[in-house]
Amino acid sequence: MKRINKTKNNLNKTWELLDDACGSLENAIHMISSMVDMPEDVEKAMSQIDFSAIVALKEQIEMLLEKSE
Repeated sequence: MKRINKTKNNLNKTWELLDDACGSLENAIHMISSMVDMPEDVEKAMSQIDFSAIVALKEQIEMLLEKSE
Protein backbone atom coordinates (compact mmCIF):
# COMPACT_ATOMS: atom_id res chain seq x y z
CA MET A 1 0.00 0.00 0.00
CA LYS A 2 1.27 3.43 -0.90
CA ARG A 3 1.88 5.65 2.11
CA ILE A 4 0.26 9.08 2.23
CA ASN A 5 0.88 12.12 4.40
CA LYS A 6 -1.19 12.94 7.46
CA THR A 7 -2.75 16.07 6.01
CA LYS A 8 -5.97 17.71 7.13
CA ASN A 9 -7.55 16.74 3.81
CA ASN A 10 -6.55 13.07 4.20
CA LEU A 11 -7.76 13.02 7.81
CA ASN A 12 -11.10 14.54 6.73
CA LYS A 13 -11.48 11.94 3.98
CA THR A 14 -10.65 9.15 6.44
CA TRP A 15 -13.23 10.45 8.93
CA GLU A 16 -15.86 10.63 6.18
CA LEU A 17 -15.10 7.05 5.08
CA LEU A 18 -15.42 5.80 8.65
CA ASP A 19 -18.68 7.72 9.05
CA ASP A 20 -19.99 6.21 5.80
CA ALA A 21 -18.95 2.76 7.01
CA CYS A 22 -21.00 3.21 10.19
CA GLY A 23 -24.01 4.33 8.19
CA SER A 24 -23.72 1.52 5.66
CA LEU A 25 -23.31 -1.08 8.37
CA GLU A 26 -26.30 0.30 10.26
CA ASN A 27 -28.41 0.20 7.07
CA ALA A 28 -27.35 -3.39 6.35
CA ILE A 29 -28.24 -4.46 9.90
CA HIS A 30 -31.62 -2.74 9.57
CA MET A 31 -32.28 -4.58 6.29
CA ILE A 32 -31.30 -7.93 7.74
CA SER A 33 -33.45 -7.41 10.82
CA SER A 34 -36.42 -6.52 8.57
CA MET A 35 -36.16 -9.76 6.58
CA VAL A 36 -38.35 -12.70 7.51
CA ASP A 37 -37.12 -16.24 8.09
CA MET A 38 -33.47 -15.32 8.57
CA PRO A 39 -31.39 -18.21 9.93
CA GLU A 40 -30.51 -17.95 13.61
CA ASP A 41 -26.78 -17.90 12.88
CA VAL A 42 -27.23 -14.80 10.71
CA GLU A 43 -29.20 -13.03 13.43
CA LYS A 44 -26.62 -14.05 16.03
CA ALA A 45 -23.74 -12.78 13.85
CA MET A 46 -25.63 -9.52 13.32
CA SER A 47 -26.13 -9.04 17.06
CA GLN A 48 -22.39 -9.47 17.64
CA ILE A 49 -21.40 -6.55 15.41
CA ASP A 50 -19.76 -3.87 17.51
CA PHE A 51 -19.73 -0.30 16.24
CA SER A 52 -17.59 0.91 19.13
CA ALA A 53 -14.26 0.24 17.39
CA ILE A 54 -15.28 2.31 14.36
CA VAL A 55 -16.68 5.08 16.55
CA ALA A 56 -13.50 5.13 18.67
CA LEU A 57 -11.36 5.39 15.53
CA LYS A 58 -13.53 8.24 14.24
CA GLU A 59 -13.02 10.05 17.57
CA GLN A 60 -9.24 9.58 17.35
CA ILE A 61 -9.21 10.98 13.81
CA GLU A 62 -11.37 13.87 14.99
CA MET A 63 -8.83 14.67 17.74
CA LEU A 64 -6.04 14.67 15.15
CA LEU A 65 -8.10 17.06 13.02
CA GLU A 66 -8.57 19.41 15.98
CA LYS A 67 -4.83 19.40 16.62
CA SER A 68 -4.12 20.27 12.99
CA GLU A 69 -6.16 23.48 13.11
